[in-house]
Amino acid sequence: MCNGNKKIFVIDGDASLLMNFGSLVTIGAYKPNNLIHIVFDNGAYGSCSEEKSLSSSANFAKIAKDAGYNAVFEVQDENELKTAIVSDFPCPIFVHAKIELGGRRDFSRPLDLPGIKERFMSFLLTNNIRR
Repeated sequence: MCNGNKKIFVIDGDASLLMNFGSLVTIGAYKPNNLIHIVFDNGAYGSCSEEKSLSSSANFAKIAKDAGYNAVFEVQDENELKTAIVSDFPCPIFVHAKIELGGRRDFSRPLDLPGIKERFMSFLLTNNIRR
């Protein structure tokens, strides 16, 4: 079971994970005891062009297991997702959820990067988290 004071959920997309594969190895190596990594796999670069990704040729579950995640789930529906999230397995936990392509496309990109940085730094200071 996740042991941290707070569970941390990382929500990822399949294309994002393909472009940032080092995150799997880093999480597997450091084994944060409160992290649940959920990958929603729609088989496309959904936030950009909806161009097909190569997620179908990557076995995310096997890679996460080989990288050192303590538990790996491949879920097909909402009930299986809930079961994986509340499981008693030790963290880090990896959850691969196949989903349909679609949804809203009218989200704007964050453009105030200095403002985002300042809010993040303020959060760190407020919560006594060192850089």
